[in-house]
Amino acid sequence: MHRISLQPNGRTIRLNHPSEAVYYVISGSGAVCDTPHAPKEALIQGSMILIEAGSDYAFCASSDGMELVGGPSPADPTLYESLEAGE
Repeated sequence: MHRISLQPNGRTIRLNHPSEAVYYVISGSGAVCDTPHAPKEALIQGSMILIEAGSDYAFCASSDGMELVGGPSPADPTLYESLEAGE
């Protein structure tokens, strides 16, 4: 499980995983962005979102920032390749 903290108006890089991913919004608000399949509803505190396997997505925070927990399940080993390479 990952914890993602986005500053006001911050965003993640574009992500894509071979398995589904699930996230829960701990605080703040924002949206899923950079994908044609993004839900139209804003993500607010208490929201959960399912990202289908193989979908491109990114999270974009609103002016109050956003904090999420979650990630792909099972874990996506490509997320850790740079750690294994000592980068």
